[in-house]
Amino acid sequence: MNQLKYILFAILIFGFQNSFACSCVEVSGSFKEKVLYSIESSDYVFIGLVINVERIDDGKNEFSSRYNLYTFEIVKKFKGVSKRKIIKIKSQQDGAACGYNFDLGQTYLVHTNNFEQDNWTGLCTRNNVIRHVRKKELRLLKRYKRKNNS
Repeated sequence: MNQLKYILFAILIFGFQNSFACSCVEVSGSFKEKVLYSIESSDYVFIGLVINVERIDDGKNEFSSRYNLYTFEIVKKFKGVSKRKIIKIKSQQDGAACGYNFDLGQTYLVHTNNFEQDNWTGLCTRNNVIRHVRKKELRLLKRYKRKNNS
């Protein structure tokens, strides 16, 4: 009987807390259509080297106050970054909040959007370590850039 009380107590304490998880909308279509959709829905698309990572907790609220501020050295531009050589990108620290964690010293393909004068990215974009990006995707990005003079 005592064990049952402890189990019920644990369920009451831990079982009813709010839990949140990242949920991304899956785009249907071919690989090409998915890549093009991601480019079109991003403000900036580039290949960049992570040169600095800052962990920020601005204390504004429980869910959105903890984020990482990444500084990228832009290696190749595909969309929207004009003549910049350095760009700062924010992403939530927690994967449950759709945050994408970039590793210092690694090179990535990055898709980001401007929101309230900051550049944000997350798990629901096509961010990836450059060595894991398919050659077909890189060809599509190059074609997009040529076609749109980005």
